[in-house]
Amino acid sequence: MLCLGASPLATWETVDSTFDGLPNPLFDIAVDYENGDTAMLYLAQRRAGFQVLQFDPKQVLGGNILVDWGLVQTPGACQGVALTTLDTGEKKLLVTDLNGGIRMYGK
Repeated sequence: MLCLGASPLATWETVDSTFDGLPNPLFDIAVDYENGDTAMLYLAQRRAGFQVLQFDPKQVLGGNILVDWGLVQTPGACQGVALTTLDTGEKKLLVTDLNGGIRMYGK
């Protein structure tokens, strides 16, 4: 439930564009709650590809819930992300790029 006026548990900024100063909007998000003790967020960013954020939900009451983060640069303008699970149980991230087609990422 969304509570108006509530304080955020964590905040982060999208990656700055280093070559032209234009904004780097967040286009899409995929969430994986079934990653052991942590939750993974995959954020599609138009200029920088997609950002991966790893959270520890148990830290909500007493610390920094952001455990780790990373950036995967894509060849096109990242438009969307979708998490899928194959028949083998392996998870894959589908990424659509305006100028680079559709790509599949995995561990």
